[in-house]
Amino acid sequence: MDPLLADRALLRERLLQALSAAQALEEVDPTRVAIVGYCFGGLCALDLARVSPPGLRCAISFHGLLSPPPYEVSTPIQTKLLLLHGWEDPMVPPAEVVAGLKEFSDVGATWELHAYGHAMHAFTFKGANFPERGIAHNPVADRRSWSAASIFLRECLVDGDGTPHPENEALR
Repeated sequence: MDPLLADRALLRERLLQALSAAQALEEVDPTRVAIVGYCFGGLCALDLARVSPPGLRCAISFHGLLSPPPYEVSTPIQTKLLLLHGWEDPMVPPAEVVAGLKEFSDVGATWELHAYGHAMHAFTFKGANFPERGIAHNPVADRRSWSAASIFLRECLVDGDGTPHPENEALR
């Protein structure tokens, strides 16, 4: 993880390659893709969204890192964003959340934030039990964030008239 955090341009290229590989799969509608990530994966989801590649409809970040990359971001970001954040997360304090949302607003992104009070970093991970380090599972935030993500995905991955893609039974 650290080498990719140190070279966000390399991370961006790898994310674009992964998206391209996923879009090439027979089972995937390349115009209807979402990325979901947790922690570093949340940062990856947001970094890919910052590029606004064709077909990437939405990105979801669960307790993801929000630091902006050192390169220009697509304007406007076409990918819809959902950030699910524990308000007591010491890795992404409230000021950093506000700065990240300002960044997304400044480039025209459609974003939504769900902040969970008394939730720390890794609030979705049942094995997280290090509150002294700001890392702890929060079952309420875990359940509510999953519900929010499910609704967001359903809305992002439907046809313009609100009907799910015919081959995607999971969204019915």
